[in-house]
Amino acid sequence: MGRRITRNFNIGSVGIGSNYPISIQSMLKTKNTDVDACLTQIKELEEVHCDLIRVSVPDDKSLETFVTLQKNTNIPLIADIHYSYELAYKVLEAGAKKIRMNPGNMPDFSKIDKLVSELKNNHACIRIGVNAGSINKSYENQSEVDKIVNSTMDCLSVFENLGFHDIVLGLKSSNIQTTIECNEKIAKICDYPMHIGLTESGPLREGLVKSSIAISRLLEQGIGDTVRVSLSNSPVEEVIAAKTILKSLGLRNDVPELVSCPTCARTKINVPLLSEKIEKELAKINKNIKIAVMGCPINGIDEGKGADLGIAGGEKESIIFVKGKQVARISNENLVEEFMKYVNNYLKEE
Repeated sequence: MGRRITRNFNIGSVGIGSNYPISIQSMLKTKNTDVDACLTQIKELEEVHCDLIRVSVPDDKSLETFVTLQKNTNIPLIADIHYSYELAYKVLEAGAKKIRMNPGNMPDFSKIDKLVSELKNNHACIRIGVNAGSINKSYENQSEVDKIVNSTMDCLSVFENLGFHDIVLGLKSSNIQTTIECNEKIAKICDYPMHIGLTESGPLREGLVKSSIAISRLLEQGIGDTVRVSLSNSPVEEVIAAKTILKSLGLRNDVPELVSCPTCARTKINVPLLSEKIEKELAKINKNIKIAVMGCPINGIDEGKGADLGIAGGEKESIIFVKGKQVARISNENLVEEFMKYVNNYLKEE
């Protein structure tokens, strides 16, 4: 699958653009006044190998928190700024390597001159992130797609005229087709890296389906350099979902794949719960490995023989198989923990 050719630069230690792997990002969902909660969520995102983390910075108190968070993670943090250019200047002075601004909420482009100076002085980049729900009223007579694209381009031209080009573009709507058309249109007229995703996609089930459609259709056209699956759920779920999309499209080969049976009357173990727990453990692994969770030993081993390792559930004990061959029987009491030992040993021996 080809990639659209874009400009390339760095967000801290992470490369962005067509010369680099597609990065995965999420956003903290904790109160910015609760530093401990923020740090806990950052640690959870570190464990599942999130590449970039966005942090909302709505006021000076949040700015103080942002500084503390930067000192306690190696993942580049993106400062999300709305309404206040002054906060943007301050967060850049504090060391942010990327900010996100929404031109619909920051329509006074005369202040971009100083913003560019701060970006250059601090070797930082910016995402011009335009959402359908926050477009300046000056575009109200245009179509939905044109509103988003023209708002983006008008802001972009100001940066370009000031000689600044370390820019990521993000054009989003909660509507799948609108999001796709906006990204397709702007991808044809500029060569900036694209942040893709569907905004306000919904809770886990609906959000996953809608986001997968929008993101996959863009990636299949080579559009997309960094991805966020926006869900009304844990940011860890967002990262796992993004990894799964990239893995399924063949765009990442360092992500485990998990298959599980749909269950039937023969099922001896709680496949949904077990699969969910194993999925979260696998998210911590950056290896191309296939795991199967099967509900019974009758068909389980044969059905899962395409996996590197798997579980075939039994009444009190379950079978562990490797490359389709039984290697052990283990108690169901600590099945996840014991199975992951086999997985980790398998990875060490590869």
